[in-house]
Amino acid sequence: MKHTTSSLEKTALALCMLGALIAVILPSFITEQVQPFVQTVLDWIGSSFFLTVNFLLFAIIILAISPLGSRKVGGQDAVVEYSNFGWFAMLFAAGMGSGLVFWGVAEPALHSLDKAYIQID
Repeated sequence: MKHTTSSLEKTALALCMLGALIAVILPSFITEQVQPFVQTVLDWIGSSFFLTVNFLLFAIIILAISPLGSRKVGGQDAVVEYSNFGWFAMLFAAGMGSGLVFWGVAEPALHSLDKAYIQID
């Protein structure tokens, strides 16, 4: 089956490219205008975001250990497609992949913000 690109995908790609282009051409704009906005938003939703994530985590754990946790997704006739080892391998790979993608950009960016420590004897 041939995949056709929807207008939503084209719009998302155009917005991402525009944002990247602005960041490359006008880095001072990002530093002076966008960064304080992001910091304000994080300050505003910081603790409520933390509490919401923890609430959802505990709710999922409670659901998993309750009788509802033994229900089969897909109905009674559903067949298990992957083993437990396969699922854990996929979760590990997804976690490692997202960490590498995040830190692959974040670590050099953090190092570029800090001045080198020079020890003078």
